[in-house]
Amino acid sequence: KISRQEVLKLYTASNGWFLREEDKLGTIETGKLADLAVLSDDYFTVPDESLKKIRSVMTVVAGNIVHNSGIL
Repeated sequence: KISRQEVLKLYTASNGWFLREEDKLGTIETGKLADLAVLSDDYFTVPDESLKKIRSVMTVVAGNIVHNSGIL
């Protein structure tokens, strides 16, 4: 069984490697794109069945807000 931490790392930090853009994305560092999602619930503490109900309440791509549900 893969842990939530491992899944998150594969989907975020390791994604730069898969896309061959490690120098642009995957980790929070100066000079990298500011892509992030603010989630509706805590990914690490919700019950397994609630994971599929988590939604983005705000999404930022390259430093620009591209989705805002109005909650924030």
